[in-house]
Amino acid sequence: HMFFAYNNGITATAEDFKINKKNEITFLKNLQIVNGGQTTAALSITNSKNSEVSLDNVFVQVKLSIVDTKTSEEIVPDIAKYANTQNKVSNSDFFSNHPFHRKMARKSIKLSAPVIAGQLRGTKWFYERSRGAYESAKRKTGRATKSEIKAFTLEFPAHQKMDKLGVAKTSVIFDGDPHIAVRGQEAMFKHFADKIQPRWEDNQFTFNDDFFMEIVAKQIMFRDGRILVMKHISGNKIQPILAYTLFMINALSTHSLSKSIDFKKIWKNQGLDDLLASEFEKGVLWVEDYYEIYIAGTEKTVLSVSKNAGFFEGFKAKVGSTSMRGFLSEEYRNTLVLRDPFA
Repeated sequence: HMFFAYNNGITATAEDFKINKKNEITFLKNLQIVNGGQTTAALSITNSKNSEVSLDNVFVQVKLSIVDTKTSEEIVPDIAKYANTQNKVSNSDFFSNHPFHRKMARKSIKLSAPVIAGQLRGTKWFYERSRGAYESAKRKTGRATKSEIKAFTLEFPAHQKMDKLGVAKTSVIFDGDPHIAVRGQEAMFKHFADKIQPRWEDNQFTFNDDFFMEIVAKQIMFRDGRILVMKHISGNKIQPILAYTLFMINALSTHSLSKSIDFKKIWKNQGLDDLLASEFEKGVLWVEDYYEIYIAGTEKTVLSVSKNAGFFEGFKAKVGSTSMRGFLSEEYRNTLVLRDPFA
């Protein structure tokens, strides 16, 4: 067994520890694996799925840093950043230790979604702040029984797992920058992180239960909206048309009278109602036509122009023009609510 020689091991942090008389670690407070998640997941899955494979002779080197509670939020991301890695760790992985993501992860465990038709009990949305966290939680690092795994998936269905990249993308779109949301993940996530940090420093208490329910509602809009887009669009046009349609519907639903989409209703229904779905589908067709007219006679693609700030500014101006004021039906506009419906 050459696992020890070939594997770079695990880098972890904890806030406190205890050892016995044999100098064996018996307790770790707030253990975090900041590098080596894939190694941990591979061993966990092997141990739980294949009873014929023994891990008795497999040894993994661990670099464990004991970090003071007061400074952990600053030091832990840097430990992850500078750790020796087998695979490139993205900036989004570093930011996963930011208190914003830890707070959202805690809320996802605490808050139950409303019970909807066909359900016997409420479910929850799992916030995956680090890659593989959902599988690790489901399998309890290889110790979960079949009944425990079933209970976990009933409480946290796989289709209600949202990761930090997905949340970042919808946030960037609804904040008014769909052209950045369709760029590479790193550029998109950096934009999101740069927006979140000053808001967190200004008032972290605004990231409350209501905020969490609203980001879930936006995830639902993205999920259900994608299905509506795919009824008409295929290939690499799906993502840009989805992003720009979400931006347009949100922009047209928000105006000087402080009205907005009823995100509370989406949370309660855990889906889009027929009226919003109809308006969204109408928007998809309009956005597709806008793209096609723009690129007609050129070698440009929908995906390439969607990333361009100049194209977006023209699109934004068109959406905000007087000619678009009657685009949304009066019936739908009557369903708009005052902003911050959770307040």
